[in-house]
Amino acid sequence: MFLGLSGLSATYDEKFLDYDVDGPNAIADLGAVNDTVYGADGELARALSVRPQGFPLHIYRARHVGTVACVLATVDYGPSHQRRCGVYFVATIPSARNRGLATRLLTAALRDARRRGCIVSTLQATQSGEPVYAALGYRTDFKFRVFIRETTVATCPRGEA
Repeated sequence: MFLGLSGLSATYDEKFLDYDVDGPNAIADLGAVNDTVYGADGELARALSVRPQGFPLHIYRARHVGTVACVLATVDYGPSHQRRCGVYFVATIPSARNRGLATRLLTAALRDARRRGCIVSTLQATQSGEPVYAALGYRTDFKFRVFIRETTVATCPRGEA
């Protein structure tokens, strides 16, 4: 999905949102919340255990009742006159859904991206996320299917392989 940032029309006011950008342990929270939401059993948290250096990554965290409940990351890319903002790893824990956290957090991130000179934002949406993004003005450019091959790995006792 894509959104032109010049006419960002969302009126959500982030002053009513308890959030931060690139705060302490942000990369760990990004992984942990996504693992919780998508059932990755700690895989993303392990993969994101070290923040990449020299990479234009911004991590946003929103809290609900004092706990990190919604996260997302943005990455700026492209030449300076055509700077784009990719949005990744959007996730809200189940107990905090339907409160507008993702909408308000993404609005804050998009306003920041516009201030950094980004002109367009892009993202890939799940079926449940698509209405959230469409309400912010994102439009579908194309759709694709993801096929997952489930495999089981046989293990052998040490020394028997």
